[in-house]
Amino acid sequence: MTEVQSRRWAVHRGLLAALWLTLMILAMKVWVGLAIQSLSLLASSIHTLVTSFSFMLSGLTLVFPDDSRRNPWGHRQTDTILTLGVTGFVGFTGFTVLGSALQQLSKILRGEEIFPVEPINLSLIYLFFGIIAINLCLGIFGRSQARRVENSWLGFSVGMSLQDTAVMIIVTIGLIGSRWAPGWLDPILSIGLIGVAIANGWRVLNHQIPSLVRQVAIAPEAITNTIRRVEGILHCYGIQSQGLVGRWIYVEMTLMIHPDYFHLSNTIIHQVQQAISQDYGSAHVVVHIERDSAKQIPHGNRAPLRG
Repeated sequence: MTEVQSRRWAVHRGLLAALWLTLMILAMKVWVGLAIQSLSLLASSIHTLVTSFSFMLSGLTLVFPDDSRRNPWGHRQTDTILTLGVTGFVGFTGFTVLGSALQQLSKILRGEEIFPVEPINLSLIYLFFGIIAINLCLGIFGRSQARRVENSWLGFSVGMSLQDTAVMIIVTIGLIGSRWAPGWLDPILSIGLIGVAIANGWRVLNHQIPSLVRQVAIAPEAITNTIRRVEGILHCYGIQSQGLVGRWIYVEMTLMIHPDYFHLSNTIIHQVQQAISQDYGSAHVVVHIERDSAKQIPHGNRAPLRG
């Protein structure tokens, strides 16, 4: 238990450092983007905002694993409200940048004058390469930590961070190339990057919605029928399930085990977890054992539960 807690706190500290660095990168992108009037860099900052929010949601399951106000997946109602707020902000800023880009392109087509992106100097190029290096290190470090704690949401957010690295590389190349393609390159890049940010924002919502919304994934009767294959179980109750079948589900239950099978409790738990995973796909199964099974089950029902 001490080793598990130590590992959890190590990941917690690493996560806070990663989140702080991502937010710092976001602030630098916004500041530089406004300073040089680059729509593509502002579009890149929207993608970074989506990435940091995905990190934040994923990390909540690690930072507060035992919060009683959270559902078994680790999120509270306030997290859901925060998700809606960030989604609205991303949508508003994204369509604002998109509108500005389309307006610039229409002016170019009409032959009107626009405010071009200011040429970037060597210092800004170094800054952009530094941002790329930080994102890349975060992605590599985060991927190893996601495998270590077996957290699929953390692994998903790390993938978003690596995509953010690719987005920044494209923006850097585009800003350097704007010297030879003035006017039209930056708004075209920003339109493409806004599309990527919105698509990835939808992916974050689609990936996190099962953990943000309380919904029954599997009927308790179906789970009961599944665990009937395991010998030694008298009764099961308190069955809860959340998530999406075929993607990832959380199942929690309490089992009453026949007194003759108490010494096989760990084996029975493993078989129950295996049976649920085989029938419904990837699952995190939490099983509680009721030790007073023989006292609570009527005498006529004391035969082990079998299919």
